[in-house]
Amino acid sequence: DASFDNQSKIATYAIVVMFENKILKSFSKASKIEIKNPTEIETFAVYQAINLILSCYINKNQNQIICINTDCAQVPDFFQNKKSKVKIFQNNSEMIETMKKAYNVVKTKLSGENSDFILKWISRDMNKIAHKQTYNMLKRVRKIKNFENTKEPLGSDSVSAAAACWPQR
Repeated sequence: DASFDNQSKIATYAIVVMFENKILKSFSKASKIEIKNPTEIETFAVYQAINLILSCYINKNQNQIICINTDCAQVPDFFQNKKSKVKIFQNNSEMIETMKKAYNVVKTKLSGENSDFILKWISRDMNKIAHKQTYNMLKRVRKIKNFENTKEPLGSDSVSAAAACWPQR
């Protein structure tokens, strides 16, 4: 899941790893890169989930199906090179290349006979756990930022989207 405050440009994301409806790992973080819109942080959240899969969850000696769910419809299109009207990371072609490369690496590594990697859209209500985590992180970061700079009021206008990583059999 990802949250973005349009006024302050604070962006957070959460990743929840589940197996057979049990949470294996979950965490939330504030973005350390410049984010300009909600779709960018959602895309970045999926990229972070892909990195987690590459570093922790691919087992070469085992058949695996791993699925990343996102409630941002533009994200699968971005990674799968489908045409999208949403403009993300326009001034950072290196970031775009890095994210798509990571996607292609995980897709290739999980392309065996009984393995697969799936990136798909789901409705937000299907991803409540990650949504709650990222929104709570956004509130914590707002509070810290507000404390550090009390002259800058933080907006209440925020947008949330969801991304979760689900290893499956």
